[in-house]
Amino acid sequence: MQLWRGDPLPDLGCVAELGLEADRLRGQHVRNLLGLGELCLVSGEPVRAGYLARRALEQDPFAPRAHRLVLAAALKTRDPERVAGARRVVLSALAQLGVAPDPSTALLLRQRLG
Repeated sequence: MQLWRGDPLPDLGCVAELGLEADRLRGQHVRNLLGLGELCLVSGEPVRAGYLARRALEQDPFAPRAHRLVLAAALKTRDPERVAGARRVVLSALAQLGVAPDPSTALLLRQRLG
């Protein structure tokens, strides 16, 4: 069941005090999605973990933790198409930022199915 739909308090975003609260809620939501996704990954549900990572990336497209989770989940499925898609997402975000991956993300990017 999905209870979160879009941005929190979208009608009140123009009020500075509430805009900060909406940002805080969005950040907490991303952390919760990633925490749940990591639990799904270690409990053998990589498809669900990948879904949660992609939802987190919808809110924060440059979150390194979400990139690592989407890569780890795709690798765990052993599905070449999922792995290729996850790599594209991560490499695209890194290219937009003009930065190299952090060591943990680089390790996941180097892994191959085999």
